[in-house]
Amino acid sequence: MSAVFVVIGLVAGIVGKLGPNQMCEAFLQGVADLSGGAMIIGVAAGIQCVISDANTIDTIIYGISTPLSGLPTLVSAIGMLLVISLINILIPSGSGKAVAIMPILFPISALLGFTQQTAVLAYQLGDGIINLITPTLGLLFIGLAFGKVPYDKWLRFYFPLAIKVTVVGMVFISYAVLTGYGPF
Repeated sequence: MSAVFVVIGLVAGIVGKLGPNQMCEAFLQGVADLSGGAMIIGVAAGIQCVISDANTIDTIIYGISTPLSGLPTLVSAIGMLLVISLINILIPSGSGKAVAIMPILFPISALLGFTQQTAVLAYQLGDGIINLITPTLGLLFIGLAFGKVPYDKWLRFYFPLAIKVTVVGMVFISYAVLTGYGPF
């Protein structure tokens, strides 16, 4: 993927009629602009590595998901959405999160009386909505670095929207529980 970016940069420099020195200066300026985001990605990856290597992810997930088992079905399904949103901060990878928490969420959904499809819907909504403010998601910081948008400014802009979309997600989760969404 890095090679593709280098080739695109060269093509853009040629199309923009930049000389070799100007292309190198533009490249170095781009690297400088992204260095802050790269540092944040490194720190986030380090935190994730420490949590993973210490084998605390399972304990954290279990501790967050256990209270759901004592709630009414509708409330626990909405709680599942919120729990997944919290877990998204610890495990920003969608596939990694699925491997870690689906074995826990599926039995909980069966015990609480809603379908596995509702659990998957809660997972998808919890994963997608919060991705754009997750401080451990490197891709977010790359995008913010490209746009020269500070994280705190982005958070003030996006957080109210994330709350609204989460409320809409809660409505969809409620509908899924009430209608017995799935199985397919």
